[in-house]
Amino acid sequence: MAERLAAQTHAAETAALLNRPTEPVRLSLAAVASDPLNEQAWTVLVTAYELAELPAEGLSAYERCRRIFDRTSAVGRVGRCRLRSLDSCASARSPTWSCRK
Repeated sequence: MAERLAAQTHAAETAALLNRPTEPVRLSLAAVASDPLNEQAWTVLVTAYELAELPAEGLSAYERCRRIFDRTSAVGRVGRCRLRSLDSCASARSPTWSCRK
């Protein structure tokens, strides 16, 4: 299962790099469904929504992720830093935010 999740996440990241905006969303949704506690899958999903120019969906996905992690306390220090980074980015640019570098 871990290998499949890693493959889904990698495929989503690759599709984003190839500028195929709908594929990363579909692939990262599958990764999140496979393991809702995988912080990398959530990060890719939020970023995929942003790349697909769907900021409201990205913010909604971020909030779902945050609630799940808050409930389970499943994210370590690295995950919390990455999530806080997305949160800061979202807050700074809300309602239409972008974390592209």
